[in-house]
Amino acid sequence: MESIAHKRPIIFPKRSRHAERSSCLRCGTCCAKGGAAFHTQDKELIRSGTIELKNLYTLREGEPVHDNVKGILMPAPCDIIKTKRRQNAPACIFFDPEPAGCRIYENRPLECRLLRCWDTRALEARYASDRLTRRDLLSEIGDLWSLVADHQRRCDYRAIWRFLDASPGPPIRRLPPEIHEMIRYDACLRQLMIQKGGMDAALMDFLLGRPLGETLGRFGFGPDTGEIAATPLPSGETAVTGSARLGFGALTARKKSTRS
Repeated sequence: MESIAHKRPIIFPKRSRHAERSSCLRCGTCCAKGGAAFHTQDKELIRSGTIELKNLYTLREGEPVHDNVKGILMPAPCDIIKTKRRQNAPACIFFDPEPAGCRIYENRPLECRLLRCWDTRALEARYASDRLTRRDLLSEIGDLWSLVADHQRRCDYRAIWRFLDASPGPPIRRLPPEIHEMIRYDACLRQLMIQKGGMDAALMDFLLGRPLGETLGRFGFGPDTGEIAATPLPSGETAVTGSARLGFGALTARKKSTRS
């Protein structure tokens, strides 16, 4: 699954398209489109440090994602842990474009081992099953897992869409104060974990997912920079204008309409 923040979701090709092919051409096209999601079978790759947490990020439960098999927009049913992208490119962080190659090929995750662009049936069969979650990796680290779980509870995407559904409609949408508090808490916790806890900033996208203010911006609540588009009101409240609409349901409808 891909976050809707990425404007060009990967769609698995029809099997007949490459029916004449029976082996990989090592062209790098699959890797250049993005990284793999992790499954429970990949747990040891991470626990052993073969694949480091700083190279991963989490699409959190409830976050809108594009299902590459079903071709639909839907809330993530659970955590989806993925490899990060190369800087300023959609390609997997472990992909070397010239010459095309994978820096962890011998220890690549399950989805990479299953993917055959000429016949995607094996990958499609495992795509949505046995997802590896942050709980699987962190539950034995009591204090850290408690912090991550509390963040998920207090910054729940499903709650965000409920608050938006209950907020005033167009032409000006007031960003509910509950969402302001979520954004503030998310930003403060990251800063606290880095500055006071001495944690590597590169771990935050895995531990807490991408910054909430950034993802809300990418989901249509602000410009491409990821900043929340805010207009001061005389009352001192904050209004969101432009493309903001009624929560996940309307977000899904808008996404579908752009494809028709």
